[in-house]
Amino acid sequence: MYGLVSFFATLQVVLLLLNGGLTTTLRRELSSGPDNFENTLRKYQLLRSIEFVCCIIVFLIILCCYFSAEFIATSWLNIDGLDIRTVTTTLRLMSISIALQLLSSLYSGGLLGLEFQVKANVLQILWSAVKNIGVILILWLIEPEIRLFFLWFVFSDLVYVIALRVYLMKALGHCRDFIWSIKKIKNLVLIWRFSFGILIISCISALNNQLDKIIISKYLDISQLGIYNLAYSLSIVPVTIVSAIAVAIFPRFVNYISNNNDKQLFLIFKESYKILLICSSCISVYISIYSRELLTVWTNDAGISNNAWWAASLLVIGGLFLSLQIIPYNLALAFGNTKINVIFGTINIVVLAPMLLVSVDLYGIEGAAISWMSVMIAVTIIYNYCVYIKKIKSGIANWVICDNILPLVFVAFLAAVSHKLISLFNLGSLLTIVFATLSGIITLFLTLYVFYRNLVKSRFRSVVRSIKLRT
Repeated sequence: MYGLVSFFATLQVVLLLLNGGLTTTLRRELSSGPDNFENTLRKYQLLRSIEFVCCIIVFLIILCCYFSAEFIATSWLNIDGLDIRTVTTTLRLMSISIALQLLSSLYSGGLLGLEFQVKANVLQILWSAVKNIGVILILWLIEPEIRLFFLWFVFSDLVYVIALRVYLMKALGHCRDFIWSIKKIKNLVLIWRFSFGILIISCISALNNQLDKIIISKYLDISQLGIYNLAYSLSIVPVTIVSAIAVAIFPRFVNYISNNNDKQLFLIFKESYKILLICSSCISVYISIYSRELLTVWTNDAGISNNAWWAASLLVIGGLFLSLQIIPYNLALAFGNTKINVIFGTINIVVLAPMLLVSVDLYGIEGAAISWMSVMIAVTIIYNYCVYIKKIKSGIANWVICDNILPLVFVAFLAAVSHKLISLFNLGSLLTIVFATLSGIITLFLTLYVFYRNLVKSRFRSVVRSIKLRT
């Protein structure tokens, strides 16, 4: 059963790449243009056209998986005595679940493009809760059967898709005057370059994310790969947080670009980048410094934490610099520029692969971590500089010094002082993490105040004003 669930997770990642270009394209197009009837009609027709193409992809996935399920069950998977009919049915249910997730990804991207982030996130949280809690109850109360597991997945995915589409049409302001026909598919010609570029970026990104694990699995034993994956899981924390916030910023970028509002575009880019840099650096630096204690509490195994903490510290710093690419990356996509991302993604693979081959062979997982961190730092510096020069153009020296170097140095200094003070008391791992968390929060607010004093003051006044109005 667990093997089939793992196979589902792998298949899910691969097949969802097919929809990456369409979802990002829809999100970008729904964010652009003025708020009038003509532009709303254009968005509706584009949505229906992309939806039509996505439905064809969904149908083909289900069809291919339906007819190949028995072959996969008998000739590809090692099913270890499981009933072939059960595995075949399970594979078919998997394909339906993944196909429905392609549609839900499209509709969720549409809501995000229209800046209905709260509604999209609430629906996603509800879907995740119903899906995961429901399947636990079914397996517990009815029968621990793999087909029931994926049958519930299909049902919850279908309900989620319907809910997303209903809310997306309401958000778009759908009315009877909105007309779409199959002939409108030709409008996709105008956006195919961008969509194809996003698909290429998604494939390159997937390879970049797995390259170190692939090489480690080739040269080291499986236990070392497990330790590396544990360490790597800490490094994606800053990337995940910044990516979630960047989703809300991307539509603003597109809107300001489509309306030629360069002043607001420059302002929101600088503000969002600097705030997220401060937040990401506070999280990353503290996780990096206290990685041993975190891993000890997380795994409850001092041996694992001793083997993983050094690699984790390096990987988290690499994750910090990777997170700094996200806002410039979204700015480039808002301009419709996928070329620069394809180029840098390819360079990343070309440089990282030979470094990993040598470093893993010589130094194990620490060598992999050093290589990954070094490439992330170098690529981020060059990539961010290129995007800024190409899209923002002015004030590069001030941006590099005031919005990058100084906040990073300030956070690192406060974190180092905090670590020195906490280490004087010889606390246990759990208490150390508690005090480190408090120290990190203080560092965050202090850094925001030092580098964003006016913004902090204005936000504080608005909060006080709203409280007074309520009372």
